[in-house]
Amino acid sequence: MASQKPCPACQRPNDDLATRCVHCGEPLVALLPSHITTPIESTRIAHLTQSSSAEELSRRSAGMFVFQILGHDQPLITHIHPRITVGRFGVGEPPPTVDLGPYSGSTLGVSRQHAVIATSSKGYTLQDLNSTNGTWVNDHKLESNETVSLASGDLIHFGQLACYAYFQSPTRTATLASSFTMSDASGAAFNLTPRTLLSMVSPFVMALSGLQSVHNDAQRQPASEIQVVSLQYDSAKSQIRVVMNNAQDAVRIVLGSISRWRLTYNNHLQQIWGKQSAGTAPLSGERITAMPTHLIDRVREELTAAELRLAQDICADMLPDRTDDERRQYMVQLRSHLHILATSPIALNP
Repeated sequence: MASQKPCPACQRPNDDLATRCVHCGEPLVALLPSHITTPIESTRIAHLTQSSSAEELSRRSAGMFVFQILGHDQPLITHIHPRITVGRFGVGEPPPTVDLGPYSGSTLGVSRQHAVIATSSKGYTLQDLNSTNGTWVNDHKLESNETVSLASGDLIHFGQLACYAYFQSPTRTATLASSFTMSDASGAAFNLTPRTLLSMVSPFVMALSGLQSVHNDAQRQPASEIQVVSLQYDSAKSQIRVVMNNAQDAVRIVLGSISRWRLTYNNHLQQIWGKQSAGTAPLSGERITAMPTHLIDRVREELTAAELRLAQDICADMLPDRTDDERRQYMVQLRSHLHILATSPIALNP
């Protein structure tokens, strides 16, 4: 007698080689997702190691949920929506926002529509959608259809699939102040005159504002008005103390990626600044010997190529889950702001 297997829908026996139930028509091919979730033992994995890279990614990528799933090196990333459904893909059914099928979701007891993450007035919540094998947040097991608040770094179990969830609080779009100083990176005394205010300080601040706007658009964040709250000149230290609202991401990028780039290409920048200052020396009053034009042209070509690589790196950090075409579109918007911030004699300091 040929071996038999039960239909997952009607539980009636079928030939082991059958691909569809002869009684109810349910597909029996193992690779096809079933219409029901099989109950599994309730034993849960107690803990898993948090991923510092996933947490850092969520901090650098506002507007995204980052799930670090047990046993997988690469995090699962999704854009934040008012309602994020978590479950498994099913033929002929609305797909979940986060499909855990490729992560052995069926074997680990994840239901088709297992849970939903929603935005609330205080942050984010997680609701169990009457799942077969349950949902846990840290050590708390949710009742069917129960809703609980989520915090970034919470350990979540969908059935026996365990993951950490990382995200930025939605309140982050509120006004945030960034304080920093400006000084002359060429080593000259930074004298604040009407000319330096118009030709150097103003373009630099406008480029910061432009970079923040590109970042907000790329991260699908609400547009926030960028304001210069205060600007104070300290003649003793030859620097300007600036406080700006809602430019925190731009300041972070300048103090991070752009500052490291400027350090790498400091010699090139010094040659460009020397060429610009030769014969006039608007900041220090010292005459700087001009380099031959053909050498300056070569330096500029090398800097242009390096700026392009910098723009690619920044876009890759801002848009880790976007296509190359989408990144190129944002690179076009980024280049003019990036050129000023990367090559200006003004240096930004915390």
